[in-house]
Amino acid sequence: MKIGAHVSAAGGADKAIDNALEIGAECIQIFASSPRTWSFRAQKPGAVAAFRERALETGVGPAFLHGSYLVNLGGDPELAEKSVASLTSHMNAAADLGAGGVIFHSGSHKGRGFDSVLGQAAGCLSRVLEETAEGTWLIIENSAGAGNHIGATFAEIGRMIEAIGSDRVKVCLDTQHAFAA
Repeated sequence: MKIGAHVSAAGGADKAIDNALEIGAECIQIFASSPRTWSFRAQKPGAVAAFRERALETGVGPAFLHGSYLVNLGGDPELAEKSVASLTSHMNAAADLGAGGVIFHSGSHKGRGFDSVLGQAAGCLSRVLEETAEGTWLIIENSAGAGNHIGATFAEIGRMIEAIGSDRVKVCLDTQHAFAA
C-alpha cells in the first residue's frame, strides 16, 4: 500500500513531486488547472516532461488529477457541455502527465432526483471517455450526500457505472465524505 496526499502543483506539475517528497508521500493527487474556473490552463510541455522525469526518478506515483469543482452532470445543457469539456481537458492532461486518471464530483440533480439525471450524466461521461486516451481512468468520487448530489450513495455510483458500461470508470472512496453521508 502507498500513502499519498493532495499536493500543490503551483508553478508547474513537476513541482508536485518535490512537494510530495517533502511530506513523505509515495503517491499524489494534484490539480492540473484551477478547480474553481471553467477555463483550463494546459501544462507547459517542459513541465510535463519534467513531471514524468521526476516521477520516474523518485518513484512517486501513481499520480491522479482532480477535476474542476464546477462539473455538474445534472445541470442544464450548457452546464453539461461545459462539464464534458472540462473533464475532457483534465483527462487529456492526465494522459500527457502519465497520471492514472481524473477524480471528480458528479454535481447536483438540482432537486429533480437522481433517476431524472442518470441518463444525462451517463451520456456525458461516455462522451468524455470517447474523446480521451484509452489508458486513462475517469474516477467518480463519492459525495458527502448533502443537498441534491449525484453519487451521494454507492448505489447511485454503481448505477452510473453500469449505465456507462466501461472498465475505464472507477470509484474514489473519500472516507470523510462517506462518514458525513
